[in-house]
Amino acid sequence: MVPCSQAQQPPNPVLALPKTTTFEASEGHYFHIKFKAACFPALYSGALPAKGAVAATIWFDPLLEDRLETVRRFAFALNGKTLPPDPRLTSYRLRNLRQALQVLDGRMEGATYQDVAQAVFKTKPVSATTWKTMSERDAVMRRYREGTKLVGGGYRRLLSRRRLGQGP
Repeated sequence: MVPCSQAQQPPNPVLALPKTTTFEASEGHYFHIKFKAACFPALYSGALPAKGAVAATIWFDPLLEDRLETVRRFAFALNGKTLPPDPRLTSYRLRNLRQALQVLDGRMEGATYQDVAQAVFKTKPVSATTWKTMSERDAVMRRYREGTKLVGGGYRRLLSRRRLGQGP
């Protein structure tokens, strides 16, 4: 057994920051670290070094899980590994968000719910009586409500994990 202090530790990763635009604030420098297809927002407290060891400070608050996931994805990128899919936005959720914005766009242009359903959900033109009982009618109205929430500020919660008692 080798004591922890004498055990061979892997070297700290060294990050050479590309010349990027930073925003200086009282708490430090805000900047973005870019690796191939990934971009990570960062805050460096103090003067920006040209290069140096990387450390992460994580606050234990309601966003802890989101912060840990970001650090995990950063480590994947830093070590040249393929980034795993982002668990916060599933393909199902992305499809619903796209539809919500399409429905909202259509309605803002003056289209009826039925016209929007024909464009987004590929429904056929039907009578008003039939339209009232179609599941697509409910779906297009639901997507409209979701789109309205997004535009009203709900987009800020898109990349946050769902928490107990939190709606979509």
